[in-house]
Amino acid sequence: NRLELVTLSSMPEHQPENYNPAQFVNYDLYCKKQLAGPAMFDDLIEEIRKNPRHYALEQLEQLDLDSEVAAQTNEQLVALLFACAGFELHPYFERIDQELRKRDDLGSLGLQFHYHVAKGLYTRSLNQVSQAIQNFSMAHNDAIALGKDAHLARCYVYLATCFDLLADKLNKESYLLKALKLVPELEDKALVSNIYMAYGHLNSREQNSDEYLNAFLMAKQFYDQIADKEKHLNYSILLLNLGRYYVLNKEFNQAQPYIEEGLRIVQEQNFYPYVQRSLKSIAELYAGLDQLETANQMLSIFVEQQQQALSVREQQIARQQTGKVLERLKQMQLLVQRNHQLQQELESMQRLIVEKKSLSHDQKRLIAMQQAVRNQEFVPFYQAKQALKDGSVAGFELLCRWRQGDQYLSPARFIEYIENHELVFEFSEQLFRQGIQEIASLIRNGQPQLGLALNVSPFQLANQELGKLLSALCVEYGIASYHIDIEVIERTFLEHDPKAIKQLFELKQLGFGISLDDFGSGYSSLACLIELPLDSVKIDRSLVQNIEHNDRARQLFINIVNMLHDFKMDAIAEGVETQGQLELAKAHRCQQIQGFLWHKPCDFHSLCQWLEQRKPGH
Repeated sequence: NRLELVTLSSMPEHQPENYNPAQFVNYDLYCKKQLAGPAMFDDLIEEIRKNPRHYALEQLEQLDLDSEVAAQTNEQLVALLFACAGFELHPYFERIDQELRKRDDLGSLGLQFHYHVAKGLYTRSLNQVSQAIQNFSMAHNDAIALGKDAHLARCYVYLATCFDLLADKLNKESYLLKALKLVPELEDKALVSNIYMAYGHLNSREQNSDEYLNAFLMAKQFYDQIADKEKHLNYSILLLNLGRYYVLNKEFNQAQPYIEEGLRIVQEQNFYPYVQRSLKSIAELYAGLDQLETANQMLSIFVEQQQQALSVREQQIARQQTGKVLERLKQMQLLVQRNHQLQQELESMQRLIVEKKSLSHDQKRLIAMQQAVRNQEFVPFYQAKQALKDGSVAGFELLCRWRQGDQYLSPARFIEYIENHELVFEFSEQLFRQGIQEIASLIRNGQPQLGLALNVSPFQLANQELGKLLSALCVEYGIASYHIDIEVIERTFLEHDPKAIKQLFELKQLGFGISLDDFGSGYSSLACLIELPLDSVKIDRSLVQNIEHNDRARQLFINIVNMLHDFKMDAIAEGVETQGQLELAKAHRCQQIQGFLWHKPCDFHSLCQWLEQRKPGH
């Protein structure tokens, strides 16, 4: 599956027109928060990117972190954090990050984007790859909200490097392809060059020498159009990599000018700390080809730089090793959990063979559902929600049906068996993936106001890594996390499981909306409205169905809606089936309704037909 490179002729001549923010984000979010930070901040980051270590050391000489860091602006701290994300500057990074985390709001999505990128670079340098992916995923959400293709392209490259560290070839290629597809929209020639360099590195690992050379020569063509290219760290790395390619192919005359030019720039710009691995690699290649004099020259430079950095690195060894050990422990825990799950399934199958006649109805049902998950018999259905302010489609709730032949079984026939069993992990991942993929296609095709609500059980919140799963799916299908709402039930709060509550707050921090489902059914605790990080509350159908003809039900409904308004939460009326119920919900300022009066659950094909029929002229 060869990735096609984009040629120079496809580059735009002029800066693309500014995006309309309403195309990319909820308009209320846009009004609430400035999308871009200070106008020159992106330019400052681009300057830092040329030589981050130089900027960091220059600033740190003038700043006493212990006494003066609190007086710095958000812009100053985020810029310095970005510069300290790599190499021997981790202690400074941690102190600056500690100060930034004390502040409630960075002030703009632009600053937030660069903050998440810096955190991703830092955690990646510690080999905390899963944490790096999470940080870059949050930066991806910011990039979508900002509507900046350059930011999106960088996120895709960063994510590709993370999956490269995990030896995940499929995802690595996927994200590089996403970045390459954005090249025609990019004005920043250095960024385009870096995308091609990343593609070249991919092919070097795959031992595809022709594509490797092609990509790096393409990158050089773009750098040659930049007036101050020698000030860019990556340009010197590009030259050394070209030299390495020609040495590897025994074309020493071709290699020499690239290596000499690269070393000259490294020396003039003091890029040595960044290129040590490249120097060592080139020296080893020369030595392997009996070019010993040249190899010794390269190794001498490498050893000298290693000695200069040794004292600083010694201070970091304990911290880096701790990070690696913790990451390995996490991976081992995941393997243990997976092994436990497989062991349970094996025991279940053994019991089925030995005790088949004595199995209960519930056990047989569960085994049938395990097979159904494996066969992907559970399919997503959607029910639309109406925004009462203008009657538009506000989004959808993701539901599920069990396909058996030509029939679809309702969740009442299977969900209680699944939601409290480890089978729910595989079941929900299948369902969430297809649901987000399908709704993302609508969002990207001109309907940015749409969202998708996912039902999550207390067992999932306590035991499933939903933040990683949903963040990865949002990145994969190109939508921001605020397009997704997590619907929980009151039992999540009443069971007082600290792991479930903790993950709920983590999901909120990742930008996902949190909604309380079925409020007003049975026993309802008002404390959960105070304790949980809720954005909206869905008032249960059992109450809504009585508001037309029962005065007490109507008054209770009104009081709940007013209380939610006071708490700055959206009120959503469920189970609306009559015009009278709709009018009462609208009169008392519910933000949304959901019910058969407006839309009945259906599969995605039927949903698209319904949306098409709602367009003007139909």
